[in-house]
Amino acid sequence: MEGQGVSEASPANPAAIPMHVPGADNPGTVEAPSGVGTNGYLFVAGSAFTPRSSSTPVVYTGAGCINATSDYVVTDLQLPAGASVLGIRSYYYNSGQAASVLTALSSYDGAGGHTDQIIAASTLNTGYANEYTGAVAPVVIDNTNLSYLLLALTPANLQFCGIRVFYQYP
Repeated sequence: MEGQGVSEASPANPAAIPMHVPGADNPGTVEAPSGVGTNGYLFVAGSAFTPRSSSTPVVYTGAGCINATSDYVVTDLQLPAGASVLGIRSYYYNSGQAASVLTALSSYDGAGGHTDQIIAASTLNTGYANEYTGAVAPVVIDNTNLSYLLLALTPANLQFCGIRVFYQYP
């Protein structure tokens, strides 16, 4: 109706707060690998992820966040060849549950093989939170031989709100 605003906030899901704040993936705090160029970020909201299994129910909880408890939700990662992924920042909402949101960056070779390049579980922060997980070594994007996926898994009562990929251009 005209003149009436719609809000995604509810008592169970308080208003979202800005979460794109400086942190460990800030360009000033992470050393660039030798010979690598400018920093870049790619943020993908939780609502852009789709279930890996067609039988997985996904519930949109508002503010770009989702809940899917049966299986992983996934989205492809499209970065330029030669870019170096240095880490991922996971965004989630925890209403005080003793559980974790699991997030990952994985590569697939098209012949049935995969490698979990970065994998992290949230550390039980309450409310809207985000956590950075650095790669053990930079993940150099090889679009000729591999494809890349971002994945997340949420237990009941937790919400997955997205992943921000921290990378450097070649």
